[in-house]
Amino acid sequence: MDMTQKQLADALAVDQRTISAWENGVCEPSFVLLAKLCEIFGETFDEILT
Repeated sequence: MDMTQKQLADALAVDQRTISAWENGVCEPSFVLLAKLCEIFGETFDEILT
């Protein structure tokens, strides 16, 4: 699934800068947001973390 940072940020109710920080390795999503990422992308925790 292709999503822009803005679309993903809106889906997770976070700021677009948060998504950018994750992508750049500045910080990592919380467990709750990681679970939401799994739902959005239809992946398991293992799949999303590797």
